[in-house]
Amino acid sequence: MSSESFLVRFLELMKKSKKAVKLYSSLEKAEAKTSLSSKREGYFRQVLEWREANRLLLEMLQSAHLSFQGRALVDKAYAIRDDFFSLYRETETEFHLKVDLLNQLVNKLQFVKAKNLSHELIQFKAKVEAYAAVCSELQDLLDHGKVARGVEVVSPEVNIEVEKIALDVRPENVIPLKRKKVL
Repeated sequence: MSSESFLVRFLELMKKSKKAVKLYSSLEKAEAKTSLSSKREGYFRQVLEWREANRLLLEMLQSAHLSFQGRALVDKAYAIRDDFFSLYRETETEFHLKVDLLNQLVNKLQFVKAKNLSHELIQFKAKVEAYAAVCSELQDLLDHGKVARGVEVVSPEVNIEVEKIALDVRPENVIPLKRKKVL
């Protein structure tokens, strides 16, 4: 893959992250308006974690793109991937420690504490999954073109316009998804 293709894929990942932030923000706002049952609360926590992971990815990609200087972009993409992998491993380790604690609480018949911890585990599981997905996306970006660190990235001939990405999503700017009618 040429260095131009890497830049195009990098920009596509930025757009994909922007769409994800918008989607999860709109879901968060919709959920905030409804009363949350126990099941819905877990879903709401998952949405929050996925939105936060995508927001963090978007910030890091924007920062790397703003300081775009040829080979530095590839190096920054590797650094972002490494940062997210570290976050993933730390969160996964903490998740497994909390699962062990939950098992201990259940064995001791401390169900109220176990219930509270299980709600916390929903959030941790969502965070682990979100970080794993981000790591996968970044790894695909780097593997797809087999771009090595230090490779010069040049701007493509085609003018690719990257819009300023506002992280505060307003409901009037979000297009509602069409729902399938079930017969």
